[in-house]
Amino acid sequence: DLLVAFVRAGYDVLLSDLDVVWLSDPRPFLDPRTAPRRAIFMGLADVITASDAVDMQADSDEGKWLTRQEINTGVLLFRSTEGAVAVIDDWRARMVRAIETKSWTLRNDQLFFNEAVKSPGLDPVTPADVVLELERLGRADARNLVQQGPVSELRGLFRGRSK
Repeated sequence: DLLVAFVRAGYDVLLSDLDVVWLSDPRPFLDPRTAPRRAIFMGLADVITASDAVDMQADSDEGKWLTRQEINTGVLLFRSTEGAVAVIDDWRARMVRAIETKSWTLRNDQLFFNEAVKSPGLDPVTPADVVLELERLGRADARNLVQQGPVSELRGLFRGRSK
């Protein structure tokens, strides 16, 4: 309840496990108006996660960019957006349902998060979507940024389906 309260109050929330070491301030990489080209797409995400994958084959176009791997909840960023609130609400509902039905044995918050994020109802983000969003944010170099980078850099970016 505390996480969603902060997000709904207009705060972006970065959660980090105690065993994570930050060698520099990550904030410049998370703002689409100031992010370097290599991190531009992170600035557009409602939720940013880490991965436990150590298989380089899985971290490729052929491996679907870790979408089949488990997402690690050791580092999570939730933006103050409706999309982030929807993920948090779904994640929480899954955990509450498991507790109420006593079906949580051998499951943890990370598994419930994976179920919420990988559930049906999400479409991949396209390069055209990214250009429109960057232009909306005032990036005059939006088209150039997207054209210079491989489309595979959009890996793991999804959005809710329009109703």
